[in-house]
Amino acid sequence: MKKGIFASLLGGALFLVNAEAPTPEQLKILKEMGVSPADVIVEEGRDYYHNLKGTTGKTCASCHGQDGANLVGAYAKMPRYYTDIGKVADVDLRVKACLEKYVGVNAKGKKGRK
Repeated sequence: MKKGIFASLLGGALFLVNAEAPTPEQLKILKEMGVSPADVIVEEGRDYYHNLKGTTGKTCASCHGQDGANLVGAYAKMPRYYTDIGKVADVDLRVKACLEKYVGVNAKGKKGRK
């Protein structure tokens, strides 16, 4: 269960890399519907994790598993140096680098919500 939740949260990070912040009007509508914006982000993130394909034909799940089990605890070790990108990265930079290098998605200029 925890592994699936982590994959969803990582997917949420992916969504944040590729999305713009909701407008105040969108937030108002979600609130009126009784939906937490965080729930929407997690669900859309889960979809990105499993379905976002770039030029390589891979998804995040292709490398990290369907439940993201091999990512458990990764956030606690960041920022750190990554040899594959040759620099220190926090989670936002790492997700962008992974998307570009391994999935084939252009994440340049994308900003995650903080």
